[in-house]
Amino acid sequence: MEAESEYKTRHTYTKSNRVVEHSGISQVASNYSAVAEPRNPSLSRSQPSLHVAGGGRSSTSMSVTRSRRGSLEAEIPENIRQVVENRSRSKKEMQGLNERLAGFIEKTRYLQAQNKKQREELDYLKSRWGKETEKIRQAYETELAQMRRLLDEAERLKGEKEAKLVSVDTQLRDLRDLYNNLNSQFEHCGEKMDRMHHELADRDGEISLLRRRLGQLEDEKSRVKQVMTKMKDDMARMHTDLESETAGRIAAQTENQTLREELLFLKQVHEQEIMELKALIKVNADDSREFWKSELSQAIHEIQKEYDDKIDSVRVELEAIYMTKLREMAKNQAHGSTESTYLKEENKKQKDSIADLRNRIAELQARNDQLERQIEDVRRDAESERRRYEEELDQMDALRRAIEDDLRRVLQEMQGLLDAKISLELEIAAYRKLLDAEGSAIESREGSFRSQEKPSVVMEQRVERRTEVHSSSKYSSDILEGRPRGGSGRLA
Repeated sequence: MEAESEYKTRHTYTKSNRVVEHSGISQVASNYSAVAEPRNPSLSRSQPSLHVAGGGRSSTSMSVTRSRRGSLEAEIPENIRQVVENRSRSKKEMQGLNERLAGFIEKTRYLQAQNKKQREELDYLKSRWGKETEKIRQAYETELAQMRRLLDEAERLKGEKEAKLVSVDTQLRDLRDLYNNLNSQFEHCGEKMDRMHHELADRDGEISLLRRRLGQLEDEKSRVKQVMTKMKDDMARMHTDLESETAGRIAAQTENQTLREELLFLKQVHEQEIMELKALIKVNADDSREFWKSELSQAIHEIQKEYDDKIDSVRVELEAIYMTKLREMAKNQAHGSTESTYLKEENKKQKDSIADLRNRIAELQARNDQLERQIEDVRRDAESERRRYEEELDQMDALRRAIEDDLRRVLQEMQGLLDAKISLELEIAAYRKLLDAEGSAIESREGSFRSQEKPSVVMEQRVERRTEVHSSSKYSSDILEGRPRGGSGRLA
């Protein structure tokens, strides 16, 4: 480092023909010469003077031989010896620096030739830049614009169908509220029928007790039994209607939930679930009415037959008891007046009991008449409710069919939109793969060129290449997003 600093202080460089690369980094001049100021020290002794001269070439050597230098070393002063040694060391360093400078110049010329070659290759690649992507853009720009229009139309139709689905959902909620109201009304009717059923059960117990005790009340018992049978039939019919309404309400709720799930997640099973919901919701009122009429008639006949059998058995039992009493009375008639008096008293008691029972029967008959009037009122109310329910059920069935038609049409349109969307996504993916392959090939070529380039590339070329790469990548992203150069369109 000391030798280099001394060399820099003692020498000046003359540089000419400076060649500047286009990268902005200065190159060493092709012609270089080092000028050293010669020194001519004079010796005051009588010995021959020592002339020391320095040259710019590496072949320069000392003119004083080693033997003569040895003879003169004793006579030369110490400071002169140091000057000579420094001069020799400086010349050696100068020779080394000249050799390094020559190698650096050769290396610079080689790098200059390499830069020139790479600039030519870069100009060639710039001339080919964007041609393949331009072909792809021209080939698919029209088709991508058409796909964007189709996708916009699909989005518009999707918004309309979503609005229609919201309206259908509102109608379904209204139907559910209507079903809940009908259910509450039928529950109220069911409670009323239960109370009447309990009352009829109590009256039936009292009538059965009277029937076992008196055979004379068979006609009254038969009429009460008929009334009871009618009320049971009405109650059974009301229970059947209540169960049908409950099943209809559950089916409607199931249909509502199923429709929501179908619109969101289960597009593939729409038609099958709709058919199942049709099977659950569809109610044929006429067939059910005829069926229950036949069932009620059969039940009435069975109850009448059972009642007749019980009456016959009670009659036979009472006749047997009566004959037994008569035989006992005939046998005991000879036992005396005491037993006769006892029998008379017993007979009187029986007559009083019969009179009380007849009064009780009259009261029960009045009560039964009142119950019959109440049953008739309930029957009329139930009939009006049934007719109203059938009308509402017909209206809801018509509304359901309309909703199913709308839903089927919406699903078909959604299926078409989904098919169009899938085809667009597949084509866009294919275009993206083509563009990615082209971009990766270009980037690989750029990477190989960049790895060979040195820091000697000028700033102007670097800015120009960066601008071109940015514009090309922006154009590639425009193609991927589905808009032409300078446009603002976008593929969703």
